[in-house]
Amino acid sequence: MRTRIIFRGLTLFTFDKPSRGACAGDNLGTLTAHLISDPQCAGMPQAEHVPKLGINGRDCNTGALCSGVKQLFRGNMTVELKGCSQPAGVTVDQSFLDYVPNLSELHWGKSTDLNDKFITRSIEIPTGTIRSGDFIAWYWRGNTPANVGYMDTFFGGYGSNEVIVEVGDDSDIDFDADDQYLEVREGDRCNEYWPRVKGNKVDDDIEPNTVELLYTNLTARRRRPVFWSLHYQAVFDAAGFPRRDYDKSPQFQALDRAATDYDAYEWEADKRMVSYQPGQPFPFLIDPRRDVLPKIARADGPYIVLNAPPSLGRQRMEGIPNIGSMPNMGATVGSAGPTGDDPVNSQICPVGTK
Repeated sequence: MRTRIIFRGLTLFTFDKPSRGACAGDNLGTLTAHLISDPQCAGMPQAEHVPKLGINGRDCNTGALCSGVKQLFRGNMTVELKGCSQPAGVTVDQSFLDYVPNLSELHWGKSTDLNDKFITRSIEIPTGTIRSGDFIAWYWRGNTPANVGYMDTFFGGYGSNEVIVEVGDDSDIDFDADDQYLEVREGDRCNEYWPRVKGNKVDDDIEPNTVELLYTNLTARRRRPVFWSLHYQAVFDAAGFPRRDYDKSPQFQALDRAATDYDAYEWEADKRMVSYQPGQPFPFLIDPRRDVLPKIARADGPYIVLNAPPSLGRQRMEGIPNIGSMPNMGATVGSAGPTGDDPVNSQICPVGTK
């Protein structure tokens, strides 16, 4: 079976081995995802980050189906795919190294130990592959990936606001293997999950032979989007980096003017809710008007596919149900549909206009 673990929201990822200087394919040991919130913002809906978990799976013991509804959870967790043949440790994909900033590279100081005051929950994952998902975007020309700068640094670029850990294989796609299940341990409580969909069964919510966990650590929705994230400073605080005063820097003053002009209420509210004056790097969009993707246009000749891009997750011919009892299905497709090179099992199905 396979497990997909998705993280969205304010999260600090740490490994047994240093991530700075890592290369694609390196095994960095056990991964811990720390969910972050500024303790001074407790009870402030627009500033407190609230951990929630949605599970798509089937309880091994009761048979109850979990349909991905996000719910609050209170304790730290260990998520482990039992019976998995993958080697111990989490391997990093190039997308994770490219689009998830390494804090020690962004910062001017050295980190001390983690500051537990800023960590509300920790999720330990002993094996898998970690990659980036969706980009930080600005919703104005569709969902356009946006160039991000980091305050009081020379760093910037496109960044991820979703991280995914993939674990497992399809050695048990046609049956429930007693020794293969996802164990989610929270304190003294332990839950075991199988996929909702096995073999040649179909379900429009989840791909076959996959248990999906979605961790979110977000604030309440505010009245309008903003192009900065003062809350991100808490990630550096949680990692133990020192603060410094850059209130008078030209970079910060330019942002202060732009944010005040954009929405003085939201900007001042953020500065009041964050427990410290600005003093850690935080991301802001530089100029979304420049981040316009090229439109669909007529070419001089037809587009010809040259090569399929590489993918994570299932590879060619993996995860195909037993077709012995399904005549005329061929050797590459089962009744659960194609299981080829799409790691999230999405469909290419754009809308159109006339």
